[in-house]
Amino acid sequence: MKKKNKLSWKIGGEAGFGIKSAGMMLGKIFMRSGYEIFDYTEYPSLIRGGHNAFQLMIDTRSVNSITKEIDILIALNKNAIKKHKEEVSSKGIIIFDSNVIKLNNPKAIGIPLTDLAKESGNELMRNVIALGATLALIGEDLTIANNVVKDNFKSKGDEVVKNNKKVVLGLTGATVA
Repeated sequence: MKKKNKLSWKIGGEAGFGIKSAGMMLGKIFMRSGYEIFDYTEYPSLIRGGHNAFQLMIDTRSVNSITKEIDILIALNKNAIKKHKEEVSSKGIIIFDSNVIKLNNPKAIGIPLTDLAKESGNELMRNVIALGATLALIGEDLTIANNVVKDNFKSKGDEVVKNNKKVVLGLTGATVA
């Protein structure tokens, strides 16, 4: 799957997994790349472990709503698959954490997000690794992604910025700038 004029993307997982943060970063990457976006956050669970989801509609033209069909679903847990798999379009795909989900589906790509996050020093970075997987899949501009990641994490210090740049770009094959 490479660049499209229009894309519907959704990430789902437990509260506290950075669902909204990942969605907002991807939205900023696309806005800074010249796309129009519309985002939607399902009423978030305020209890750690409850389900959260964030959906983006990305288009080259003005966009005023989300669609029912998703082109890319990022599933950080089993519940995200259970709740959203029927929303994936006939040509859509599911990117899932193969450490916590077993899924035999030709439309699915398993990535060991938990292992990769642990190797990077923080299990909470699964959302940013999934963001990198999305960018690798669609071939989006990595310079813009680098800048968005920097802006998002700069208040947490240079080391956090560097680590997040490393994981978001890791699956794309790019190097950290």
